[in-house]
Amino acid sequence: MFNFLSLDPYSKEDRENFKKCDHKCADEKHHNVDEITDQKPTKSYCTQEIFHTPVDPGTFSLGKTGYISTDGHHFTCENPTTNVGNFHIVFVVDRSSSMSRDDCVPICLSTATSKLKITHDNRLGAVYDAAYTFIETRRSSRKATLSGQMAVDRDTVSMVLFDGHAFPAFENESLSNPKRLLEKMMNHGPGHSTYFNRGIEEASEVINKYYDASK
Repeated sequence: MFNFLSLDPYSKEDRENFKKCDHKCADEKHHNVDEITDQKPTKSYCTQEIFHTPVDPGTFSLGKTGYISTDGHHFTCENPTTNVGNFHIVFVVDRSSSMSRDDCVPICLSTATSKLKITHDNRLGAVYDAAYTFIETRRSSRKATLSGQMAVDRDTVSMVLFDGHAFPAFENESLSNPKRLLEKMMNHGPGHSTYFNRGIEEASEVINKYYDASK
């Protein structure tokens, strides 16, 4: 008679890992190889056991690190929805005479932009309308981090206008007051000739003037 001894081929560490939830953080840094160092990404998994009930943010203690995803998984890495880079956004806008045409006009979906229908009911007004909407959307999309600071509150914006010459309507302004930025746009109407190179040159000067390595 033979006695067969059953041995588990997996280590204790492996068995513990098998108990854990296999849900991964969706942040790209955990999935993409570093293009510079060619280093493979480090995966970030949910800390809970497999088939766990959704984690309740109201009762779960995060500590100093980590976040809870919208579908109830806990990760120890940084929340990708708040890990948002800061930007210096630069609009370069043609204000030549052709921008006075009314084949494209502002939509004016907000009360703030309704004045454009009176003063800039033309192509240039449509651009101002779109720029305002972008700024307002970007500002409104900010999410609070664990420290209570806003994720993108260091964003700034500039607008360079050009026709025969180029100049900034505003430079490196905070996104905190889109209505004030719209008023600065509306100080300028369509001009004359079109020199794209001057717009690009002015934009380059603005970018270099306010260069910030963190943006």
